[in-house]
Amino acid sequence: MLTIDLGASKIAAGLVDKDMYLRETYIERTDVRGGEFVIDQIRGIIRVLRERLREDPLGVGITVPGIVDYNRNIVLHVPNIPKWYMLDIATEISEWYKRLWGKEITVVLLDDRVAAVLGEAVAGVARGFRNIVSLIIGSGVGLGMIFDNKPYTGSFNVSGAIGWWLLNKEVVGETKKGFLEEELAGPYIEVEMKNLCRSYPEKCRYILYLSKGSIENITSEIIFRAYDEGDILTKTILTRKATILAITIANIISLLAPDIVVLNGTIGVELGKRFSGLLKSVVSEIINPYMRQYINITISELGFKANLIGAASYLIRKTQIL
Repeated sequence: MLTIDLGASKIAAGLVDKDMYLRETYIERTDVRGGEFVIDQIRGIIRVLRERLREDPLGVGITVPGIVDYNRNIVLHVPNIPKWYMLDIATEISEWYKRLWGKEITVVLLDDRVAAVLGEAVAGVARGFRNIVSLIIGSGVGLGMIFDNKPYTGSFNVSGAIGWWLLNKEVVGETKKGFLEEELAGPYIEVEMKNLCRSYPEKCRYILYLSKGSIENITSEIIFRAYDEGDILTKTILTRKATILAITIANIISLLAPDIVVLNGTIGVELGKRFSGLLKSVVSEIINPYMRQYINITISELGFKANLIGAASYLIRKTQIL
């Protein structure tokens, strides 16, 4: 099976066998122009991986960081990729494949939240559990959910969009202030650090050293590195982010009572590695005392591979090709 994980900044792809083993991977940056340019990238990636496979894949699974209509198998909206709304990309790719290689091929779409939690369920740290949530924190914040071994997408295919959880009421017109995504997502953490360094450069000496003297060079990778090397400012900021993450996890556990919470996405994994003790401590303080014995917060070991494997699992579920 050939699977593609479309992100706002990069596209990952791979070949997954029937045992859910990821045999090949391929990564390239997402074309910022969006629209048909990104569809052309997907075609090019399929060419590359089909050549590596040396035969037709059993099917193609494509994950998107947005809203999918699962009944019609179309993309409704991808907010962070320009001109990606109301796209019947599955039909477009399937017809293109037939024109090129003369064979019908199944193409299925799913959102990246569902893909991530499915990947963890079939090949990751959540194997063997029936009720699973995957908290994905990267360039955005989302929640993938499996209940009674079935992925949950809600009545309108947008369940798990918890980046829109409101933490305070400072919302003015179109300006977003106080949403969970603005506290935890990587781009917002970077902006927060850059603004602090502009206002208090004397507190940012080490960060600026790591970023070669340029505030614009500050990335989440540099922020975590500074933390690891003892920088006080980044310790303060990331401890606050970890506390917000812990409160988020506590709220998820109180609402859904899952068997396991898997932290995924670049920021989720990095915070989980550094603050596992704080996360469990704060969650224990907040949730119903009865639930303390069932706290199970685990860091993903698959990373981006979870989405690729999850897309293959969904392809099998949807089409019964195996």
